[in-house]
Amino acid sequence: MHPRIGFVLICSLAFVSCSDSTTDFTGFWKGDCTDAFGIQIKPHSGKDYSVSFCGPGGCFEPGAWKPNTPIEGDPAYRVIDAKTIEIMQGERWQRFTKCMTDTNPVLDYSTMPDQPRGSEVKFFDPNQGLPDYEKNSPFVGSDPRLHESLNRLLSSASAASRYCKVGATPAPGIGDQPLLSNLCRRPEFEELRSLVSRLAPSLDKNRLTLWKADLHAPGRNGLIVGYIDISQEKDFPYPYLSLWYLDSDKGRFRATYGGSYLAGELHAIRQFGPGGSQKRVFVLYQSCLECHPWIFMSVLDFAASGQASTFQFTYDVDHKKFSNSFEYDLPGMGHSVDAAAETRIPKAADPNGPHLFQHFRYKNEAKEEWWVFTCQGLKCDHEMYLKELPTKYRQAWNNSEKL
Repeated sequence: MHPRIGFVLICSLAFVSCSDSTTDFTGFWKGDCTDAFGIQIKPHSGKDYSVSFCGPGGCFEPGAWKPNTPIEGDPAYRVIDAKTIEIMQGERWQRFTKCMTDTNPVLDYSTMPDQPRGSEVKFFDPNQGLPDYEKNSPFVGSDPRLHESLNRLLSSASAASRYCKVGATPAPGIGDQPLLSNLCRRPEFEELRSLVSRLAPSLDKNRLTLWKADLHAPGRNGLIVGYIDISQEKDFPYPYLSLWYLDSDKGRFRATYGGSYLAGELHAIRQFGPGGSQKRVFVLYQSCLECHPWIFMSVLDFAASGQASTFQFTYDVDHKKFSNSFEYDLPGMGHSVDAAAETRIPKAADPNGPHLFQHFRYKNEAKEEWWVFTCQGLKCDHEMYLKELPTKYRQAWNNSEKL
C-alpha cells in the first residue's frame, strides 16, 4: 500500500477450516474495528469457511484472492486466539480482530463502534488540495541579475554536516513544523532565502527552507528548496513538504520539482545506487496523520537532464509490484507486523550492489527478517532471509551506515 494512492482494497478469498477446529471464526474481522472495510468470514459447507474482503461498496464473491485452505494448520495463516488471526499479505503478516459476529454489517462509520451518530465516511486521498507544480512552476523569476546574485552567494555559502533549525511554521494536525537546513549561518541563510523567494514570488518566504547540495558533480552549485504546503482540502488540511532542486546551468538556475510529501522531512543527501558519485535525496513521510502511520522513505533522483524520478522498491513475493518508497518504520497496533526496523546503506557505493539493507526484528516473537536490495537503474529488487543474514553479506552490513 502506498500513501499517494487513495483507495479501499476490496478482494476476496475462500478457505476451509480444519475438521477438528474448536474455534468458530464466523463474524466480521478488521485491522481496526473503526475501519470502513474488513473480512467477512461465513460458514460455507460443513465446517468450511468462506472469507471475503468487503468495503462500503459490498463484498466480492469468495474464492478470488487465495485458493481454499484451512485457517488452522496452514503456514499462510496464524490463529493468535479466538478473536485474533493473522493472514500473510505478500511476505508480511497482517493482523485482524473479530469485531462482531454479524457477517453482513453496514460498512458506514455511523454504525461503527466509537463513532458519533450521523458521521459519514471520509476517504483520505493524499496530495489533494495542493497546487499543480508539475504544470505550473512557481519559479518564474527571470532577471539575470537575480540569478547571478544567487549563484555568487551560493558559491561562498558554507554547508554544515548536521542540519539546524532555521524556523518553524504552523501545520494543522501536528503543530508547528520545524524548518531545517544545512545552511546554519543565519544571515547567510536569510539572504539566500530572500533571493529564492524573489525567484518564486507566489511562495510564502516564511515557509521556505534551503539545503546546499552538489547532486550532480562536486563543486557544481545546487540548492534544494523545501516548502511547507498546507492542503486546501476541506476535510484534510494537512501539511506537505514540497521539494525542488535548483541547478545552476550557464549562470541560470533551473527548478526541477521532486514531489510533495505528507508531513515530509528531508532526511539525508548522499550517494546511493549503482550510479557512481551522484547524490540522491532521501525523504521521510507519513501514510496518514489521524491514524497509526506507516513511515515511508522515498529516494529522489534529480537527473542532470532536469528530470526527477524516484527509486522503486518491492517487497512482493513475486517481485512484480514496485512502489516509490520503502518501509522505514511500522505502525504495529494490528495494522502491520510488530517489528523494529533498521535500514543501512553501504558506505562505499558498489555498482553491483547490494545498495540497501533492512533488518526487521519482531517484538513479540523470536523472528527476524533480513532484506537485501540491489538496484538496476532505478528499480531495487530484494532477497529476503529469515533468522540470519548470509555470510556473504555480513561484512557489507557491518560496513554500512544506519540511515
